[in-house]
Amino acid sequence: MTSPPLVALALALVLAACGGSDGTDPDAAGDDGGGDDGAGNDGAQELDAPADGATGCGSTTLPLADLGGTEGIAIADDGTTYYSQSGAVGRWVPGGPAVDQWVTLTGATTVWGLALAPGGILYVGSPGNSGGRIWRIDTAAATPTATTYLMSAGGANGVTVGPDGAVYYSDYAGTHVYRVAQANVRTQVTTAPIAQPNGVLFDADGTLLVASYNSGDIHRLTLTAGAETARTVALAGATGMTGNPDGLARDSQGRLYVTDNGGGRVLRFAAATDGTFGAREQLLTGVSSAANMAFGRGTLACSDLYVTSSGALRRIAAGASGVP
Repeated sequence: MTSPPLVALALALVLAACGGSDGTDPDAAGDDGGGDDGAGNDGAQELDAPADGATGCGSTTLPLADLGGTEGIAIADDGTTYYSQSGAVGRWVPGGPAVDQWVTLTGATTVWGLALAPGGILYVGSPGNSGGRIWRIDTAAATPTATTYLMSAGGANGVTVGPDGAVYYSDYAGTHVYRVAQANVRTQVTTAPIAQPNGVLFDADGTLLVASYNSGDIHRLTLTAGAETARTVALAGATGMTGNPDGLARDSQGRLYVTDNGGGRVLRFAAATDGTFGAREQLLTGVSSAANMAFGRGTLACSDLYVTSSGALRRIAAGASGVP
């Protein structure tokens, strides 16, 4: 672990309160400090996927060495990047320096998922603050501040914004996924438990993908009015196919990207057929605590995929544009 002492201490304090069933926090696993493209090297193997003709939005890359100790990441239309820190959200604006304590979250320690909504509203999941919270930040405000969007959110982990504009998040400790359409009002999405739900992502058909850190399964939920009406397995984890899946992302070709937090890998699966994703590729290995992902946008190359790994931020040339 090469995270700054403050970050390491904050993560350690949260482990006992907000970890998995074995008392550990999958997103705070030790990192050996390596990185790619300027963040050091711990033996990770990065494979640049062959280009498929996709054109990046821009040509710049994130200053990887300056955005360390992060778990959540969200990239805006213009390339402005938001990333989690201990008790805060950091921000990098193209052409400027990284500001780690851009907006502080009063009383928070661990910060996990980030999700941007149209209009520049940023939602932030924090599992260790007064029973867990979802925070709301208006990034366009003259002086942005964090306000509570949902109290008692439990182990708020993966966060995404649905096609309906509502916030969906996984409660890692509580085994369910929830929907928040207005401040401090949540409804349960899932009809049956999911073992340690982690990453959440809407697929192109409007179904919600949910990663089970415990089982390795990637569940596909059909929703009606924000509630689950059907469930299938988009990827089965029984044979170690996904390991301990954490973050999810997808590209313009319909392929699914999955971080294996426990195995230190970034995986890519062929576009789904009849709801089930296909053959697996291993894009990156040797990355302790591989967590969330975001594709570049705006001034950044849209075919670059950024992966958080607690102690470092990694970049993969994916060969296809990402889909927000």
